[in-house]
Amino acid sequence: WVYMFRYWMSYQNRRFGESYWPAFKRSKNRKGIITILKEITNLTFYWKCLPYHYFRYGLYDKKYSYHKILNYLPETIFYYRILPRINKQMFILDDKNLFEEFLRGLNVQYPKTVLKINRGIIYDCDTHIIETDKDLDDVFKKSNLKKLFCKPSSWGSGGRDIFTLLLSNGYYYDTVGKKVNLQYFKNLSNNDWIIQEGVENSLDLNRVYKYSVNSFRILTYFTPKSGAKVIYCILKFGNKKAFTDNAHTGGVYVRVDTVNGVLDDIAYDENLFEYKKHPYTGYKFSGM
Repeated sequence: WVYMFRYWMSYQNRRFGESYWPAFKRSKNRKGIITILKEITNLTFYWKCLPYHYFRYGLYDKKYSYHKILNYLPETIFYYRILPRINKQMFILDDKNLFEEFLRGLNVQYPKTVLKINRGIIYDCDTHIIETDKDLDDVFKKSNLKKLFCKPSSWGSGGRDIFTLLLSNGYYYDTVGKKVNLQYFKNLSNNDWIIQEGVENSLDLNRVYKYSVNSFRILTYFTPKSGAKVIYCILKFGNKKAFTDNAHTGGVYVRVDTVNGVLDDIAYDENLFEYKKHPYTGYKFSGM
């Protein structure tokens, strides 16, 4: 916790300047400054941490009573006090290479893995070391996939550093037209990587936004006696031709009713802008 503190504070301060404060300034229905200062002070003592969430979720809006505000958890509480106690296997999720092996062992369906890079060593999906361009060509010919999705495997967040490779005339090229060979992968950053099949949307999700794989993010809670329960669900869409649906890359997200599967009327982006239609395609969310 001590090691991560300065990184967490740096992240929160950056997000405050980029998104939270601009959203606060353009709000036309915010409470009076005295009320806001009083609520911030009370929340600081109540949660024993800085209440960045007050600005992230727009809790300064007049529609939120102080009693209702207490239903919102600060991220600091969630990530550093709650999750470490109830989900001690978080490291499995934070290492995509390890998580892929976990899914494979459970026979859970997931995008086909083509390559892994671990500590600078390149492996195929069966952990055979790739040492030459011929080895790499053999792997590519065997997979014969139109699109590859390349992700940092460790501690990735917000779609950072993700890129795609497209098949053309028997060879893979990146988005700037550079041909891929063994040296290309060796020149990647020092992160570990996982290279997987680029999957496609269902037809319904493709109609809303076709450039990214649009995903559901589902919050669940598990107890041994009751099993798993879905608490909340959102559907994420990319934006402006981005091939990731992350909020950090301009994506929008809309709540899904977990009873009937219908989308809310309004979607949001990371800067708290509201959208009744997808901002790039114009597709209406209400009733979908």
